[in-house]
Amino acid sequence: VSSAFLERMNALLASGEIPGLWSADDLSKLLVACREARRGSSQAFDSTEDDNDDAIVLDWFAKRVRTNLHVVFTLNPGKS
Repeated sequence: VSSAFLERMNALLASGEIPGLWSADDLSKLLVACREARRGSSQAFDSTEDDNDDAIVLDWFAKRVRTNLHVVFTLNPGKS
């Protein structure tokens, strides 16, 4: 198991996010999809300005990830 993989798993488990995971194009698509999902959810928002703030939309997405993601992490024990 590489140390980079373990660092990414640690970040995911600790915060629900992996830094640098999204390319600019993918991030743009993610923001559009999240904005549509936020508008369709029953959650009330402070103002429509919140929906235009990328940081607020990404925070909403990260909270959903932390709530809904379940990770099964197994390692094959080394030979003795």
